[in-house]
Amino acid sequence: MGILDRFKDQAQNQADQLVDSVGDKVDEKTGGKFAGQVDQAQDKAKEALGIAAAGQEPGTQQPVEQQTSEQPSEQPEQEQPPA
Repeated sequence: MGILDRFKDQAQNQADQLVDSVGDKVDEKTGGKFAGQVDQAQDKAKEALGIAAAGQEPGTQQPVEQQTSEQPSEQPEQEQPPA
């Protein structure tokens, strides 16, 4: 492994630790109320930085059913009137 590869790995490890640290601080300050959204933001940040999210290859996406948040959507679904 060349020196540039080692620098790249070291920078990615530091960035990964920073993203995790910031997410932990946000969870601590909010009492975990927004843990699902924080986790999603961490995954997006890691994806943008080219870092593999937990158990994921860089550049791959989770299936849609795993991307749902724990909080209900901001806009409630409107019921359709019977025809």
